[in-house]
Amino acid sequence: MNPDPESYVIERPNRAVLVVRMRSKPRGGVQLPDASFTFRYGDPQYDLWERRYWEQRQRRDAESAAR
Repeated sequence: MNPDPESYVIERPNRAVLVVRMRSKPRGGVQLPDASFTFRYGDPQYDLWERRYWEQRQRRDAESAAR
């Protein structure tokens, strides 16, 4: 599964932790809370989300430079 980059936000509070917030979509007029996942250095999925973090950061930097 490869989620849409617009459907999540990755935060990096320090070098060893990534927080992934998956945005919830409204269903039946009800907005559920976002799902949050924490990955620590050494977790099997840490490298995947770290790559996506840097991709997200590059997109944001490019958008900021275009303004």
